[in-house]
Amino acid sequence: MDKSDNGDVISTKMEEALGKLSLDDREIIVLRFFSDLSIKEISETLGIKLTATKMRRYRALEKLKEELKQLNFHISPNPMILGLKP
Repeated sequence: MDKSDNGDVISTKMEEALGKLSLDDREIIVLRFFSDLSIKEISETLGIKLTATKMRRYRALEKLKEELKQLNFHISPNPMILGLKP
């Protein structure tokens, strides 16, 4: 399996896991890690407090991690490994 195949597997598993999350959980992950918004920007975009944004991000990531486990896809606890900024 070459790096391209590996990237396809990661992408497919991530899409599948994201699809199993609630809209709210998916939204915060997409805004943070794919749209590259800061926590403050997400807070302003969603119209919620900064502390609530941080908690929602944490909970959404925990749910995503669990969904990935269900798909037998185990990732490093460090999101930087996948190119995701904390």
